Amino acid sequence: MNKKIVGILAISLLCLGMTQSCKKKRYSPKFTDAIITGIDYRKCMCCGGPMITFTDDPAPYSSDFKLLSNSIEELGISNSTQFPIYVSVVWEEDTSRCKGYFIKLKAHKIR
Repeated sequence: MNKKIVGILAISLLCLGMTQSCKKKRYSPKFTDAIITGIDYRKCMCCGGPMITFTDDPAPYSSDFKLLSNSIEELGISNSTQFPIYVSVVWEEDTSRCKGYFIKLKAHKIR
């Protein structure tokens, strides 16, 4: 009788452990505040595109900035858009273009 209880308990714990390990963790993106300061119109291999900074300085080229791999259409930017644009973003480095210069926005929202 005692061995049956221990066996049932062991099987129950094994099943509980298997179901808990299969649960997927929910991904909640971490948004970072940033400023899209304007468009970089320079023509070179590692230039061009929307500029974004993670500093509090909204002036283009005046502080450290990255270039966005996203097109202006993806970002909702048009010829009439006024800069700077204060945003919150989820991003990753774009390793396919000039490593360290370009990032790709995975999500963005205007603040």
